[in-house]
Amino acid sequence: MEAILTERGLGPAVERLAQRLPVPVQLRVDLATRLPAEVETTTYFVAGEALTNVMKHARTTHVTLTLRHDTDTLTVEVIDDGVGGASATAGTGLTRRYHSSSARDGWRSIHARAATAALSSARCC
Repeated sequence: MEAILTERGLGPAVERLAQRLPVPVQLRVDLATRLPAEVETTTYFVAGEALTNVMKHARTTHVTLTLRHDTDTLTVEVIDDGVGGASATAGTGLTRRYHSSSARDGWRSIHARAATAALSSARCC
């Protein structure tokens, strides 16, 4: 795990993940406060897995990653302009990451759309 996550929080840590991608990433972060460490850690890994999937499979030229915390829900959303094929049910890394963290950290749902442009989202708390 990156030191930036524990030292500066989820927003800066995910920004660093995005900077490593070879395509432009539009980052939208709406987090008013720090979240519990276990939620930030799981969210970091969920976002990282989604970005990894985009780069491995989507043949994309642009990615939008949104982190939004509204009262009692944290949403992670990754949208790309690639070829699609994301799956929330096919035993993918995204699904494994969700299942390994859902009981422990309160993740409630995950959705991925297999289409020309992909949308992967997860909701927590």
